[in-house]
Amino acid sequence: MTKSTTKKENTKARAGKARRKTKNKGANSLSFKRYIHKVLKQVHPDMTIGQNAMQVMEDMTIDMFHRIATASKDCRKRPTLLQYEVQSAVKLTLAGTGDLMKHSISEATKAVGKYEASV
Repeated sequence: MTKSTTKKENTKARAGKARRKTKNKGANSLSFKRYIHKVLKQVHPDMTIGQNAMQVMEDMTIDMFHRIATASKDCRKRPTLLQYEVQSAVKLTLAGTGDLMKHSISEATKAVGKYEASV
């Protein structure tokens, strides 16, 4: 084999690896855009949201998710997170907001009750 065929084969192999990496990256990324859009359509059916506004909402949601997950990790006593540990984490994360904290806890309690009734 000559050096030119080896270089071509190496280039093709590297290109294949690069394609596989980008393909797998999309599968593991965390995205709430679909759910943000569904909630927007439930609240305001005739309203739309721009790409930049959607990206801001996405970033804010992911940031809050990570904050609550980090706080709940500190509250947990077992390997499995329970409702009360997540509830305590939400209280700690949203402590200064008052009404937002109360509203989020009541909505979460209602959602858990609805889930438990269906199971």
